[in-house]
Amino acid sequence: MPYIDQIDDLYRLQDTGRTITNVRTLMVFSDGLVVCAMGVRGIRTFPLLGLVPLWESLLITLTRLLGPAAQRAVRQRRERAVRANATALGTDGTAEGFAKSRRKALAIPFAEVTKIELTQTRKGRLLAIYTLPSGGKAEPVYPYLCELTADRVRQVLEPLVGERLMIRVPA
Repeated sequence: MPYIDQIDDLYRLQDTGRTITNVRTLMVFSDGLVVCAMGVRGIRTFPLLGLVPLWESLLITLTRLLGPAAQRAVRQRRERAVRANATALGTDGTAEGFAKSRRKALAIPFAEVTKIELTQTRKGRLLAIYTLPSGGKAEPVYPYLCELTADRVRQVLEPLVGERLMIRVPA
């Protein structure tokens, strides 16, 4: 089965120090990884001639008033929905195909992954995915702050990437 597992609650490194508007979920398929954004607000804003409708303004205000608990509940509901979508693909699903079905999802084939590294930094644990895009000369890095344990990362990613997985965190 192409869909294997899901790693939730990843934060982009560049979002630290700002208000978090979304977190990332890493979908693990047998042929690659898909990074999806999970909004924390609870609704989407669809501007109508540059103005947000009144009911959407009320929902945004309620989500902000209820705070982190409401945002966590919204995010968890969305993560379950994404998991259900990935599972529904069955044996025909691929990382690239799933990424095309999601808005602003990033597909990273395992053929392009040079290294996946879990390290401890001052800001927390950092999961970095190093890739060498086919035909490219640069090596982009996708860094995400997380609260993952070394065992969880080993369990999910080691069978797929083998020696390309490097874990440098205290036990």
